[in-house]
Amino acid sequence: MKYTMKQARIGANLTGEEMAKTLGISAFTYRKYERNPLLMSVGLFAKFCEVVGLTIDDIFLPSNLPKKQENENA
Repeated sequence: MKYTMKQARIGANLTGEEMAKTLGISAFTYRKYERNPLLMSVGLFAKFCEVVGLTIDDIFLPSNLPKKQENENA
């Protein structure tokens, strides 16, 4: 089963603010990553997985960018 970042964080009994502090980033930045994990660096994502006790393969990652971002990059 794949988990969203939010599901994984909640499963680890952490608030968004606690996770942000653990990762060494602002709560605003963490919320942005939770909405779109593709923005997160591989190293930070690996640290997130370590904190929640899951592997990278356990976390759902969208396979494409939202339409707004696709249009901006065209």
